[in-house]
Amino acid sequence: MFQQVVFGAVLAGGGSTRMGTPKALIEINGEAMVVRAVKALKDSGVEKVVVVGLSEQLPVAQDVDLVPDLFSAEGPLNGIITALTHFQAEAPDGVIATLPCDVITPSSDSIRALLNKIDDFDTAVPVVDDQPQWLHAVWNMICLPKLKTQFEKGIRSLHEVTEALDVVYVDDTNASAYADADSPSDLPH
Repeated sequence: MFQQVVFGAVLAGGGSTRMGTPKALIEINGEAMVVRAVKALKDSGVEKVVVVGLSEQLPVAQDVDLVPDLFSAEGPLNGIITALTHFQAEAPDGVIATLPCDVITPSSDSIRALLNKIDDFDTAVPVVDDQPQWLHAVWNMICLPKLKTQFEKGIRSLHEVTEALDVVYVDDTNASAYADADSPSDLPH
């Protein structure tokens, strides 16, 4: 079983331009998507959760901190670096499970599967239908210097950045756990 300190981060730094409204606040079955992501992280066993990238008040639990991005409008890699940096002093040998704020049906089981595979890898990334799901990954604190180096070189693509990392890919057949809502047509009716 997994022994490292585990944190969680919901990545909520995008502009939601295609959606037309902040995705994190959109409700599915009466619950904001950001709340659904936070609950999935907590149900997977993480010790603390932050929401990265939004400065506005979100309908999250009082024990969930809102952490502004270190660099504005720099994409999801910035959010991951922000989350790792936020928790680095607290647990330099810990890991962080990340979820995007717009995941429709987040799965704590899928998060736990990644936590059980991370070991000494830099990151554990789920793969669905041959597609890595970079925003749904688990990131080992030890990879923070590598991510920062790539970011400083101007690299923003998670796929490109992870070429410099030791990655374990985890096949997952639960495609619904990774479905996100980029536009209104992606939302369940």
